[in-house]
Amino acid sequence: MLCIGTTTILLAFPARLEAAAGSQTGTWTTAPEYRIDEPEGADGGFGGFSRLRVDGTGMRLVVRDMEIVERNAEIVGATVIWKILVYSPEGAPLVTLKQGDLPGGFGSPTGIRADMDGFRIRDLDGSLKYSYQDGNLIETVTYPPELRRMTPLDDGGFLTWGDVPRYDPRRQNPPPREQAVLRLSGVGNQWKRDTMVVLDIRHSTWFIGIRGQGSPPSYHVFSVSQPFSDRDLTWFDSRTGGVGVVRRNGAAGSVEVFEVGAPGDTVWHRRFLVPTVPLAPESAEAAIEKNLSSAATAGEQEGMTRAELRRMVEDAMYVPRHLLTVAALVATASGEVWLKTPEVARGQTVWYSVRRGDDGTPVRRVVLPSTFKLQDAVGDHVWGLSEEPSQPRRVVGLRLVPPLGR
Repeated sequence: MLCIGTTTILLAFPARLEAAAGSQTGTWTTAPEYRIDEPEGADGGFGGFSRLRVDGTGMRLVVRDMEIVERNAEIVGATVIWKILVYSPEGAPLVTLKQGDLPGGFGSPTGIRADMDGFRIRDLDGSLKYSYQDGNLIETVTYPPELRRMTPLDDGGFLTWGDVPRYDPRRQNPPPREQAVLRLSGVGNQWKRDTMVVLDIRHSTWFIGIRGQGSPPSYHVFSVSQPFSDRDLTWFDSRTGGVGVVRRNGAAGSVEVFEVGAPGDTVWHRRFLVPTVPLAPESAEAAIEKNLSSAATAGEQEGMTRAELRRMVEDAMYVPRHLLTVAALVATASGEVWLKTPEVARGQTVWYSVRRGDDGTPVRRVVLPSTFKLQDAVGDHVWGLSEEPSQPRRVVGLRLVPPLGR
């Protein structure tokens, strides 16, 4: 760790590389056990933007049900309907909060949290805490105006991402390589900023400018999407003030996970191997063509040929030989980090669960149904939302089944 003034910079050191996860412990499966069909008898099920969190006991599920119910082709915007629903695992409704039930000025909830003694919802300006027993409001927190859009911590501080350079169409500056995660803590009437960790954000979506030969500096700018980006993934822990990181740009098949505590020290660090999945040439070509189509109009206006434009797109894109070892992460109430990989086993997706802060517990390999969107885990259950085609969205609880012989 390197300290400069009030800034703490993490220097990550290699951890012991473990054998392929699941090679020694076998693969866990699941069995369906709980299902909550529809909120308050609605016909359409839970909305596409719904989120779910479970309290530490596994006895209460907090769901933010949110859906876009109307779009206007001529007017940018949408009508959003949301509500907060608390259920028992069996589906018994415990608390329901609708937009009209909240204090005036509270916007659409951007996050939910299930604590042992109540649940929290937050928008850009503050947070509200309600009791499970009667749904009464028991705490209101308003964020300082300058700290809107940041992640609040239980100790009164905030976590946020540091700024990165903006794209300059005249200089066509290259994409940034790093981005800091900052912790803000109140000192008198000011905020002290400390760097918790520096993330690798190479191969993120960025911009390029298009201009033909001899043209003046152009403002034909378009973003190049990076569907195979290997930038670091993160999670923030509001209770501890910690920052978790998954690094995905190491050797093929290598997964690196670590967590940085509030002072900026590495709390724990794991590295393990998972099977690699080659990137299909047709998938890479489809991604290139998609970006090429987005830039075609600007390229034509500048007199560029398709071959010239394609070379520009290919130079700006990151196309690896293998799919990313980790496609998504979920930090759960079980004290684990669940990592989704591109592996498919008999039509099911393959996840790995890593115990936070415990180097002695083997990494667990788990297969989950491909129609299951993982949201949380606690005890011997995982919870999520069903993604079955042409079916209403449901809340689903799956019981974890250990490998034979365990």
